[in-house]
Amino acid sequence: MGIFSKKEWKRRETEFPTRRRLTPTGQENVVDVAREEGLVMEDGDAFSPSTMNDLEERIEAALDAIQATASAAQTTANAAMPKAGGKFTGAVTASAGAANKTVRNVYTNTAASWPAGYGVGDILLVTV
Repeated sequence: MGIFSKKEWKRRETEFPTRRRLTPTGQENVVDVAREEGLVMEDGDAFSPSTMNDLEERIEAALDAIQATASAAQTTANAAMPKAGGKFTGAVTASAGAANKTVRNVYTNTAASWPAGYGVGDILLVTV
């Protein structure tokens, strides 16, 4: 199971899905409408506050998990990157799900560490 808990929604299955019973109320041109669908093979999932709130909660939980993962990755990256005037001190291992990557090349704030044609002030390039 991934970050989002997926629900399999069920459709209401009946013998006569669009049939309704109209019952006069005693007022002119006013009737009560009730389902008269015959045999119900599958009730299906209700469109109700509880099912919609459940959907909202599952989405919120998935977004919170994504935010936590991104935050942890940012913290790891920030800790590994050299500060102004500093030097890169070694390999960094970060985890994103099941994949572990090791940083092989980091170009820092010294011009000598950049490939030809690039220099300090361009971009920080990290290859994994």
